[in-house]
Amino acid sequence: MRDNDRRTSKVESQGRKSKQENGKLSRRSLLKGAAALAGAAVGSEVVGAPTIWAQEIKDIELRHVGVSYSVVKAIGDQAAKDLGFKVTMQNLDTSAAINRFISQPNSVDIADLEGWQAKLAAKRGVIQGIEVKKIKEFDNILPIFTKGEINGHKIPRQGISPYEAMYIAKPDSTDLNDGVTEWATFLPQVYNADSIGYRPDLVGHEVTEWKDLIDPKFKGKAAILDVPAIGIMDAALCFESAGLIKYGNKGNMTKEEIDFTCNKLIELKKAGQFRATWTTFDQSVQLMAAGEVVIQSMWSPAVAAVRVKEIPCVYAPVNVKNGKEGYRGWCNGMGLMKHL
Repeated sequence: MRDNDRRTSKVESQGRKSKQENGKLSRRSLLKGAAALAGAAVGSEVVGAPTIWAQEIKDIELRHVGVSYSVVKAIGDQAAKDLGFKVTMQNLDTSAAINRFISQPNSVDIADLEGWQAKLAAKRGVIQGIEVKKIKEFDNILPIFTKGEINGHKIPRQGISPYEAMYIAKPDSTDLNDGVTEWATFLPQVYNADSIGYRPDLVGHEVTEWKDLIDPKFKGKAAILDVPAIGIMDAALCFESAGLIKYGNKGNMTKEEIDFTCNKLIELKKAGQFRATWTTFDQSVQLMAAGEVVIQSMWSPAVAAVRVKEIPCVYAPVNVKNGKEGYRGWCNGMGLMKHL
């Protein structure tokens, strides 16, 4: 589920430029984790995938597209060196990535899919199912993904949980399946829980609630994530924390809840609450490190990146201990495009 898994899974589309030949499949030694998925892709049982000769590997190009936290050029370069064929990696922001997957599916081989993106990609029929039984390490994947629980506790079902976004009934199904099946929309690789980042030297107190992000005392010094499917969740967490509204399901709002959320964001924007909105990891780091903002919705690696600059930055625990609020969880994984 980390870099090694990500790297080995990039062999999934070798069949795209290969030819059908007589003889046995020559397969390079693969790293642990997603090795079985790679084997499934180069084998003749995957949709449209012929076997290949080892000497043809050099003519293959694998195109891996996704966001900056998981599609890393250095990993692609090392994968190309290890595997013997060209691996091209391209970074896009979250919104641009899903637009690319849906509108230009044949320009991508491996799609980095966040949970909500997997739902959209499956619905549009641009990805194919991954056969679970061919994933050698599937039983070792965290139960968040395989059982919908962690340490025996069911994970929340607000929004789109990994358990709800990861499975389809058949390899060509366009609707998600609630619970484990023989076919997965993606192979999990990264998951985390997002919160608020803040500068303790400039804020002056501990931040433990989402509502602090919209506190008027931070007017002109706050920032929020400008990725619609994610930033709206941050806003909803702020508004619920402030007691302004109680959502039935923040990931499946009613029309009235949507109207309230958008109107409140517009009101805050007009009032000058937000110094900026950000769409990429680097933007959030620069805003915080420069002191242009002192509090913002943030990703934990971005907080770490600010600290590397020897600038104090804290990742708020947002009332985790008392169970009142909590982090906004997310996940992503590697999906096989339909044309492979």
